[in-house]
Amino acid sequence: MRGFGMALLKSGNLEPFFDHVLDGRECEYIYPSAVFEDLLSWDEETVVETATRANYTVLLHDDLPLDDRCGICLFDDRVSICCYDTETGALQSLVDTGSDEMRAWAESYYEQFRDEIRPLDDETDLLSVESVH
Repeated sequence: MRGFGMALLKSGNLEPFFDHVLDGRECEYIYPSAVFEDLLSWDEETVVETATRANYTVLLHDDLPLDDRCGICLFDDRVSICCYDTETGALQSLVDTGSDEMRAWAESYYEQFRDEIRPLDDETDLLSVESVH
């Protein structure tokens, strides 16, 4: 799984995601720094544990378009685009498709931002992010 942008910061969504990562699911996600900091606020121990595993690559980018409203996830055979209300965080729309055209667009769009990221390299970066708390 690869993705970028907003993450829905609800335990009901985050717990299963992090459980899958802890069980070995390969994941690469580009977070705006503020969203990653919110994840740390949600459950610092779990996020730090998963972020230091080889199967979970955390990347940071502070200039994603619509980063406070939308997220895109690329799965093996699907693409999901979620958009949220910026005031409440409530899901406003969800597009989930297996369209080859949408997948090609999402992969191309993802790679544009992948080229501009700052990796979360090691525990030193985690500690610098954690020090915000």
